[in-house]
Amino acid sequence: MKKKLKFSDAIREPTKMLCNESESDDDDELLFHVNKKRSTSPNLRNVECKEVKWDDLQRDTFILVKYKQFSKSAVRNCPEYKYVCLVDHKDDDDGEIGIVGLRSLNETCTDFYINEVTISYVSTDMIEAILPTPETKFVGRRIVYSFTGKVTVFEKA
Repeated sequence: MKKKLKFSDAIREPTKMLCNESESDDDDELLFHVNKKRSTSPNLRNVECKEVKWDDLQRDTFILVKYKQFSKSAVRNCPEYKYVCLVDHKDDDDGEIGIVGLRSLNETCTDFYINEVTISYVSTDMIEAILPTPETKFVGRRIVYSFTGKVTVFEKA
């Protein structure tokens, strides 16, 4: 029987659910081999997204967030990054949403993992879309979230 994992469980028990910095290279090698198989699948469609509504932004909701990086030297050519994030909480008074960022594991951007458990805050105008709930699985000691289609992200290297 599969146990459904929730993000809140990973936050409460990080030593059991998430990887440590001292993680072995075997886990990274396992991640590479698992995602190499999936990245070669042809005819991969984009994932179906929903329009952003305040009431739909609940804990453990996956969202696509856009960030614009500003620099003093290049105001006009500022890159706009897009990340898959997970809602941790929302503040109805301020209109801010606490999120945790995820990083893609493969070239097709279907598999994601929690980069580090750090809460960031965004406003609703930074949220581009609400993503469907992905399949949750373990690869080595990491929790990997697998979407059924490609998620269009632009991550900083």
